[in-house]
Amino acid sequence: MGVLVNNVIGFSLFGLAVRVWQLGLVNRPLFKRNELWTHASYMVVFGALGYGVVHLEERISLRLQELRVLRGEARDKRAEKEAALFAKYGLPEDKKEAMKVWKEKLENLSRLREELLAASGKEVAALPEGPATVVAAAAFKQKLDTMSEDKREEALTEVRAKVAEKQ
Repeated sequence: MGVLVNNVIGFSLFGLAVRVWQLGLVNRPLFKRNELWTHASYMVVFGALGYGVVHLEERISLRLQELRVLRGEARDKRAEKEAALFAKYGLPEDKKEAMKVWKEKLENLSRLREELLAASGKEVAALPEGPATVVAAAAFKQKLDTMSEDKREEALTEVRAKVAEKQ
């Protein structure tokens, strides 16, 4: 309530100052009997402006508070997704440690590629080198490890056919 009264009175006094300044610029008398209502009208208009500013500030602060809450929820969701992803690939939950482990895994791409070649056959050899290829090949190897022997041969046959199409 105090902010509202302060803003309304402050803006009203500013309106009075604007009117006095306006009359001073044109060298007219400040207090002429039949024109005193103009001072009051300036004060009312600027007071209403001050009232509007108070409500605008309240709406803006509420919206900013809502946005902070939404941003916090999004941050929490992102942290949960990262934790699930780290757990999926067996990385530590701490982001810095996980990135260090991940970089160590990706440092020697050729060694990892050779391991995948030995594990899954020629189809990985046709893929270009790079981190995305290594991740895809590692996921493929993990998928192969969980399959039965028959399904593994079917999957390898499909991959060989796709590689042959690309070449």
